[in-house]
Amino acid sequence: MKHLITITLFIVTLMLSGCGEQMPKGLPPLYPCTLTFTQNGTPLAGGMVSLVPVEASLPFSFSGLTDARGSLTPLVQGKYKGIPAGKWKIGVRKEEFRTEGNFEWTVTLVDKQYYTAADSPLEIVIAKGKNNFTFDVGAAVEEQMSEKAPKNGGSGK
Repeated sequence: MKHLITITLFIVTLMLSGCGEQMPKGLPPLYPCTLTFTQNGTPLAGGMVSLVPVEASLPFSFSGLTDARGSLTPLVQGKYKGIPAGKWKIGVRKEEFRTEGNFEWTVTLVDKQYYTAADSPLEIVIAKGKNNFTFDVGAAVEEQMSEKAPKNGGSGK
């Protein structure tokens, strides 16, 4: 009985000390960051945002999805809030699925100049402390991104 209590206490201690997921190895310190995006002054809801460091190479993904106010807190690997210090390029995209008759395709609603972080003109510098940035991505567009294809792999007739 004494051993059972000792083992139980040991397991509980291990569980409690392991609470809270460890940050990935090699991830620099993260600083709070809020990004807000508008499109001609209107919040850009549902925008997919990616960030790429300019001065470093990090084996992690930094991204997020804008809420109804056009805001997001970037996440590392989809889990950890914040961004490491340094200069960052930002990509923004918003796509919608379209259907017409028996055909379907994808359109982008944000100008293609913002589509990838590497090519986008949007940049920020993250420093220790809170970081809040607002960007306007211009007028809404509706540019076809994929070929019109028959629904469900059919012939389109």
